[in-house]
Amino acid sequence: LLGSSAVAAVSADESAAVDLAPVEVFEVSGLLDEVMVSAIEDAIATSEANGSQALILQLNTGGAVVSDERMTQLLQRVADATVAIGLWVGPSRDAHTYGRPAQLFGVADVTAMVAGTRIGHTGELLKLDGAEVDLGAGAEQLRNGTMSFSEARRLGVLRLDITDEGVPTVRSMVLALDGVELDDGTVLDTVVQELNDEGQSQNVSTLVRFSQLSLIDELFHTVASPPIAFLFFVIGCCLLIFELFT
Repeated sequence: LLGSSAVAAVSADESAAVDLAPVEVFEVSGLLDEVMVSAIEDAIATSEANGSQALILQLNTGGAVVSDERMTQLLQRVADATVAIGLWVGPSRDAHTYGRPAQLFGVADVTAMVAGTRIGHTGELLKLDGAEVDLGAGAEQLRNGTMSFSEARRLGVLRLDITDEGVPTVRSMVLALDGVELDDGTVLDTVVQELNDEGQSQNVSTLVRFSQLSLIDELFHTVASPPIAFLFFVIGCCLLIFELFT
């Protein structure tokens, strides 16, 4: 499916949009363990090296199993990235971002959610340069609870300038990045307007490239998840009992 999406994006953008720097999309699913955290950092480094305009992290995670120190390093890496970092909770309405990963919303440049998704359960906010991560007026509610897209937007948790109610697709997220001004003064240019065959103006986005964990990393990420680790533990105990009776 990711491959099909990437092909569709390339074929749709064979126009003036090819002159724009690309946007990268990296899928983040499951608990944030060391494998996933390192993969996110690598995705940021790759986007910087490739001259991309932005990196969108497609989030669907229930928490993190790394230490607070490691999570703080990731937050700092996102905050210091020379490319724009966008967070998008999706693609389905069942997606969510809970726990420490939700604190990424306080350091990314553009943050959005599919209508129906939720974020929250951040716990105690981590500190960068002596100051707590800024989650706006919703920080206290997010500490032990969750909120929807509309609540997050109303309380200033989301960094999103468009007027649309929800950001349902990756393409919508790319459109939301257009015109965003970064701290260094750079203004993102992810969309151009062109005339279609009927003479009507339409928005055409820049090249969007999708990526995810490699096969080996995905294997280690899966094996390291608590349910699979517990399954292996039970299997090991059963084998020990079998050996004892034998």
